[in-house]
Amino acid sequence: MINDIKKFVKQEKGSITLFVLSAMLFFVTILTLTYMSQVDKVNNQKKQIEQVQAQYNVDKDMDRVYEETKERQQET
Repeated sequence: MINDIKKFVKQEKGSITLFVLSAMLFFVTILTLTYMSQVDKVNNQKKQIEQVQAQYNVDKDMDRVYEETKERQQET
């Protein structure tokens, strides 16, 4: 009877270890996926900022561009 109890206790230690390892693996997986998601978000944001800057990249002389646009509108 006592030997049976000792065997049962030894078997349960393995299941606790398995539970702890699976829980740790779950948390590490969640953290990794969250990190990858944030990195992807930052990369997409950088690409969008570069696209916006390229589209709005105009001459440095904004006053000249403003005056030319103003004159064209007055002509019409």
